[in-house]
Amino acid sequence: MTAMKILLISHAHGDHDEGTGIIQKETGAKLMVMDGDVADEESRATGRPGAKVDRVLHDGDTVELGASKLVAHLTPGHTKGCTTWTMPVRDGGRTLNVVKRPNLNMQSTQVIASERPVIPNVTRPFRPARTSPSS
Repeated sequence: MTAMKILLISHAHGDHDEGTGIIQKETGAKLMVMDGDVADEESRATGRPGAKVDRVLHDGDTVELGASKLVAHLTPGHTKGCTTWTMPVRDGGRTLNVVKRPNLNMQSTQVIASERPVIPNVTRPFRPARTSPSS
């Protein structure tokens, strides 16, 4: 794992990011997190080891390593900083866009939105998937 350079999460919930502090300590990887989830990622109020965010991401920021380039899309609802990732890939002479969406269920979006109004409407989390040129 020492070859790990960058550590990304989709959102700051323990079942998705609980080991980030340990992985960061063991590998020296730089942790990059969407701005809405930085406080939760670093605080670890539930007693898990915290992690230091090395780069705060904002909607549309890119993360590059070698020839790979990922775009971070703010898709709040599940958490304030829930992040959908897109990445262009080549396949048989075509460029396709891979979309990595942490969750596609409306129920979790509605539950969090009712607790704290973090999104203007529930369709925002799906915009990158709908507008990305993928197949």
